[in-house]
Amino acid sequence: MRSASALYVARIANEASVGIIAKVRNTSDALTRLGLPCRAEVVDKRWWRGWPRVASSIALSQESLIIVRSDHHTMLFMLLPMLIARLKGKTLVIDRPNPVSAALGELRASASGPVTLAARRAWLYLSFPLCLYPAHRILAYSPDRRRFTFGARGKIRLVGNSVDTRSVPCRDAPPRFDGTVLRLIGVGHLAFWHGYDRLIRSIHRYMESKGDSALRIEFVVVGEGFELDSLIDLVRRLGLQDTVAFRGTLVGPQLEREFGRAHVAIGGLGQHRKDLLVNSEIKTKDYAARGLPFVLAYEDPDFPEGTPFVFQCPADESSIDLDAVAVWYAELERDPEAFRTIREFAEQRLDYRARLSQHVLPLLDACPADMPGS
Repeated sequence: MRSASALYVARIANEASVGIIAKVRNTSDALTRLGLPCRAEVVDKRWWRGWPRVASSIALSQESLIIVRSDHHTMLFMLLPMLIARLKGKTLVIDRPNPVSAALGELRASASGPVTLAARRAWLYLSFPLCLYPAHRILAYSPDRRRFTFGARGKIRLVGNSVDTRSVPCRDAPPRFDGTVLRLIGVGHLAFWHGYDRLIRSIHRYMESKGDSALRIEFVVVGEGFELDSLIDLVRRLGLQDTVAFRGTLVGPQLEREFGRAHVAIGGLGQHRKDLLVNSEIKTKDYAARGLPFVLAYEDPDFPEGTPFVFQCPADESSIDLDAVAVWYAELERDPEAFRTIREFAEQRLDYRARLSQHVLPLLDACPADMPGS
């Protein structure tokens, strides 16, 4: 291995994105444990304040391996620094969390005016695939349109998000489900594509249709973000203040306490809103490492169809069948080994070290000399 050290640099413009920040640091730690000392650099500045720092870190890096987290809207500014790094003989990896097509979906749902929206769309079309060409490898979590990967498809590896299982405590024992109260938890930087509003509306419809015979549902939302105010307003309008609780951003013992009370975790229920039917969220990997079953409404290659601890919902705006969720969980609970095997699944298939050993470390011994293409 010709490399002695690595750098993972990421611009994350919101300190509430604790999951993403943890991913950067966990990736760095995993590489270090694999024998490649890695430095994580998180730039928590927005737009023009952040990208010059990221660009300079790439161009001036002394490390032999550089991993750049793509944030779409500033990647064109990274083109020259990445070219400089390549000319200096560095090995370059782009970590692309979401496809460009999903970023376009996010723009359509934003509050931007028509001129701003058109300009930002044009910027994305200008940026991709051009900014991908300097990379030796591109780690992607879902497919993208051919137009945005033309000439770079041979470098793309579809991988799932990972988890540092050593740093995530597994619950000692899940709370018993007595058939009267089902406790749900959703964690993340709140955005419309998480679909928590879909679940809240489903709870309201369920309570209206079932009346006094309804199973009591308790939904705890952990995190902050631009969707928080809308969710709070929705809960107030539907009269669900006693059913849905907002805890803000939690870490440490407070977060563990909420996880310890929950029966089922909630993954993405609205990824289809940004044209994503296949995805790999960080949060579901964390749920699995905790031994926590969860609900999804998209296809995740890491959890094949029929995975017993995953409840699959349709990728649309239909109501979540909460009775079916309760029956599924009750059946899962009957197996005394069920929750332990969730943790084992995460350790064997989802840990950072396995993914990095397969997709990143081999590059250090044999990087292709050509730059664009395959």
